[in-house]
Amino acid sequence: MPGGPGRGGSCPLGALSPAIGDLSELSSLVFRHSCLAGELPDSVTRLQKLTVLDMRDNSFSGSIPPGLFRLPALRHLHLSANGGGLSGSLPEGPGAYSTSLETVDLAGNALSGELPRTLFRAPALRWADLQSNNLTGELPGQAEAGGAGAYSASLVALILRNNSLSGGLPTELAEMTRLKMLDLGGNRLSGAVPQALGALLPAVLDVVRLDGNALTGPLCHALLPARDLALGFNPHLGGDSGEGGKGSLHGCVLPAKLEELSAPHAGLWGSVPPDLFLAVDPQTGRRPAMGGLGKVIELNFSRNSLSGSLSAFSVLPSGTLDLSYNNFTGGIPEAFFSFDRRVDVRFNALSGPLYDARRRKFEDRRFEKGTDVWDYLRVSNNSAAIARAVGAGYLPAPSPGVQASAAETAVLLAVRDALLGGPAEAAEGVDGGALADGGNSSWAALLSGWGVGTSSACAWYGVGCTADGHVDTLHLLGDETVTLHAPFVPDSPECEDVYGEKICAHDPPPPPPPVRFFLQGLPGRKSTGSLSTALGQLTRLTSLRISHHTLSSSLPASLSLLSHLVSLDLSSNRLLSGAVPPTLYTLPELRELTLRGNNLTGDALPSSGAAALSPSLESLDVGGDQLSGSIGSSIGALTSLTRLALDHNRLQGSLPGQLCALWMLRDLQLQGNALQGDLSALAAATSGSSSRMWGLGGVFPLLTLLDVSSNQLSGDAAVLAPIGSQFSYLNASHNHLTCSPGSALWTAWHVDLSHNRISAALDDLVSFPDSFAYVLRLAHNQISGPIPASLLRHTVSEELDLSHNLLSGTIPQIVNYYSMTTLDLSYNQLSGAIPDIDGSLRRCDFSHNQLTGGVPQVPPALEHLNASWNQLTKISSSPFRSAEHLESLDISHNAFSGVLPALGVEPRLTRLTYLDLSFNAFNGSVSQQHFPLPAAAAGACKTVPHGAEVRLSHNALTGNISGSVFSPCLALLDLSHNHLSGAIPPPPQQSDQSPSLLPLSHLDLSSNKLTGSISTALVASFPALNRLDVSNNLLSGSLPPSLALAPALTHLDLSRNKLKGSLPALCQGQQRLATLLLSSNAFSGSVSSLLSSCAPCTSSLLSLNISSNQLSGPLPASLSRFTALQSLVAARNRMIGSIPAGVASLKALQALDLSWNGLSGAIPALLRAAAPSLHVQLAGNALSGSVPKPLSDLPLSCFRPGNPKLCGTPLPACKTSKPRKGGW
Repeated sequence: MPGGPGRGGSCPLGALSPAIGDLSELSSLVFRHSCLAGELPDSVTRLQKLTVLDMRDNSFSGSIPPGLFRLPALRHLHLSANGGGLSGSLPEGPGAYSTSLETVDLAGNALSGELPRTLFRAPALRWADLQSNNLTGELPGQAEAGGAGAYSASLVALILRNNSLSGGLPTELAEMTRLKMLDLGGNRLSGAVPQALGALLPAVLDVVRLDGNALTGPLCHALLPARDLALGFNPHLGGDSGEGGKGSLHGCVLPAKLEELSAPHAGLWGSVPPDLFLAVDPQTGRRPAMGGLGKVIELNFSRNSLSGSLSAFSVLPSGTLDLSYNNFTGGIPEAFFSFDRRVDVRFNALSGPLYDARRRKFEDRRFEKGTDVWDYLRVSNNSAAIARAVGAGYLPAPSPGVQASAAETAVLLAVRDALLGGPAEAAEGVDGGALADGGNSSWAALLSGWGVGTSSACAWYGVGCTADGHVDTLHLLGDETVTLHAPFVPDSPECEDVYGEKICAHDPPPPPPPVRFFLQGLPGRKSTGSLSTALGQLTRLTSLRISHHTLSSSLPASLSLLSHLVSLDLSSNRLLSGAVPPTLYTLPELRELTLRGNNLTGDALPSSGAAALSPSLESLDVGGDQLSGSIGSSIGALTSLTRLALDHNRLQGSLPGQLCALWMLRDLQLQGNALQGDLSALAAATSGSSSRMWGLGGVFPLLTLLDVSSNQLSGDAAVLAPIGSQFSYLNASHNHLTCSPGSALWTAWHVDLSHNRISAALDDLVSFPDSFAYVLRLAHNQISGPIPASLLRHTVSEELDLSHNLLSGTIPQIVNYYSMTTLDLSYNQLSGAIPDIDGSLRRCDFSHNQLTGGVPQVPPALEHLNASWNQLTKISSSPFRSAEHLESLDISHNAFSGVLPALGVEPRLTRLTYLDLSFNAFNGSVSQQHFPLPAAAAGACKTVPHGAEVRLSHNALTGNISGSVFSPCLALLDLSHNHLSGAIPPPPQQSDQSPSLLPLSHLDLSSNKLTGSISTALVASFPALNRLDVSNNLLSGSLPPSLALAPALTHLDLSRNKLKGSLPALCQGQQRLATLLLSSNAFSGSVSSLLSSCAPCTSSLLSLNISSNQLSGPLPASLSRFTALQSLVAARNRMIGSIPAGVASLKALQALDLSWNGLSGAIPALLRAAAPSLHVQLAGNALSGSVPKPLSDLPLSCFRPGNPKLCGTPLPACKTSKPRKGGW
């Protein structure tokens, strides 16, 4: 059947004829997924015998005829998934709905208005699905006059997810005595769950989903009697007190039939009581003596503030336990190490050793299971103690009772000497059999312990032996970074049979697992030697790991003699160079080869003519090297590969078709190369003409991670996300991909297709609910059209970046029940007002659009708001009254006017460290009340480690500047291009000059009407000042001598004022001055003295402008010492003398203006020879002689007027003297 537009497919669109109403005997009308569009004709309301109407998955638009709901025989009505086209409100009132209605399915449209209360009282109604619309209002909660209930007792499923419903949960929900599914997620429901509701709900209740609302605690009331219970993304559900103040979970009882409990980001806090998972016996009312989670399959408490130990989880769910992003402490229980379930405890404060025996069992079963151990236990990003324990887990168990042979002992000593760069001296006091604890022992001491005393080599650090004394393991790890887990793919959503068809309840996916986390462990174990060729004599080696050192040798060819080798890891040795011996790939038992992070060169794989590659290889990682050439056809021989990483090399060419033979791949990383070719062609290599349908998902059915970013790949991006794909991480950014309209782009959790050439409309690229992502980045493409409302509400849960595209229309309401944190819509063509910002967002960027209206209310969680470069005109009443976490606010380049808002008086706006209101039309004076910065108290600026920035330039501010604006936390203040007047005030005296207060480093007061002088106090108060611009004012007087001692000054602009007097020694206090602009003043003195005072800045000074002053004297020869100088403008002074020849040696010089002085003599012959692009202006002087050839292409205006004795191109030719007739 052709794909309908509602599902991202494309087919000719037809319409439903009004003549359909003439079929008076029609009882069933089904046009499901039939490419129909237009409005539903009113004539369907004449079909009095109609019992089934099914128009799902089409493109109908307009409103639903109200009479349709009143058809007397209608039992099943399906109008869902019409591409959001059906709109308008639903009918309300007595008689609005037929008493025969059993199914009302209107999901995935754009219906609006109040929730129809009378619908839910239809006596025969069993299934009501209105999810993913724009319905508002509250849930029915009051009985009708005359005794009618609020809900029909026949209801089996009530699904209102993803609307804008508000209010609380009424106890009248219990009137649905047959209810099995209650889904109210993704709304704005608030308040506590009524305590009595749990006891009133029917025993048949199976699924309850209240996630993505604003429900409050106590949590125990929300543990309703269901098998599947979703409570996540209610940030305050944990309440502020539990039983005895111990935490949210104390005093709670889990439902007896519970199998799945999802409560991420629910505000849970405190410890987990040890009896929480002990089910209550319904007969005795007591908890049994035996613990456990009974039938629980999945438990998700991630992203909360739970603390304490993990002892309460002595018996685990049979499927998944997610406790990540909490504050748990202590060790990891033994029960967590199992292949029977998945456990995630990332991002806690766990410590102590891992359970070593079970850990080694994991390693033994790793290849047997065909997966990585860390798919089942994820422990990254905990304390340093657990990091060391993980590193120690990679060390072989010592075998002190086993004696190694003398030959293999000698080989190990040779290996040691090579690693240490020479024979090692015995380290006094080091026990050769002792394992390091990851603490203070140095690498040299650890290896020097080899051979000390009488201990066997089998007991040395990093050495493992077989029972008969052969070395089978050698693990010598440096500062290691351990990859702990691969991406986790969730199971398919649960489905059930309802009315003869398969209905799936789409659970909100669990919180996004980052693709990989790293542990930093084993510090202080660095080697700077080489790999010994003697390694090839350890013929019984099965595992060799020498990683994270600075080995400078090549790979010994003798490694190819290790025929029993299963795992070889020589990663991150930095200086390990040369080619990879081709025979390494032929080792018959090799399953893991890791050579990442070295300086290896040559081909990534042997050519197809070499010896056969080992089909046993399961993981190949040669990323981060200097490998070149193409990915050869020999790759097809590695049919057991589950992980292939060739990233960050210098590979070129197209992807070979033989890559398609690697159907077991789960992790494919090719990013950071120069690969070319069409991805669609790769998919077609196995799929034939159906490549568009199956794509790379058909080629690699097990793939969960794909990264081909930063290459030159082309083709249709749709092949990256085919039907059935289970990608967890998809990154194809920075390529040349396009995308055909009508194709959903992804089904992955993390999607990055930014910096490509995708030019379709956005609503052709996304299709909810088929598409879902935690992170979606489509920036820097040519995507057009409006933003679908579903994209902001359901499709993306954490980060959405659509910046730098061609999007138009208005921004839909920003309500995301998954708690999106980052939204970037900048650099588009969006118009209309900025909608209310969802309470979970932390970063919003609406800049560089055509938005109008005002600044919306800022929610408490928002940290960064950028609405610059728009057409905003007003700031609503107190939009920042709740902005307690706002750190940066940029609304510059808009059309705001009126008095400058007094943000400094907002009581909760205490974290703002970046404020940009520039390029508007704000007026009024400026003082501390306009800067919401911490008070000038001891330690106040510790919360602003880099200093605050305030930019108010290009407005219409007037009046004097108050000294209170110089907050001790201020690092940058820009008040330029206003109408400010009066003197520049010194900062107020501080009672506490704590060194933690960060002084001002950038001050720009240019283009105002400031008067008075530059005071000594102003300069002395800011020892960190590196940029001072007071140009284009009315300042007068002389410069304070303290200006010469400003230690950090790099940019000084005093131009266009009325300053006078001689110049102080401006470079005496520091040697970093890069820009010195003094033009259009009345400074006097000699140019020679000025340049002499700048002598310490000869290597830093880039630009010097002293034009239009009263400086005199000749240009000194020392000018040639300013080797970094790029611009010298000294026009309109009183300089005399000649131009020093050394000026021609300034190779960096790009502009030289010495016009309108009294310079004389010849122009240096080599001027402009060392700097061909140098622009020279010498008019208005008395220079003589011929114009040097390097200057002959300059225009006449560079020499005239003035210089009457100057000749040669572009001036008139020089006259030559002719001898007199008859001799001299």
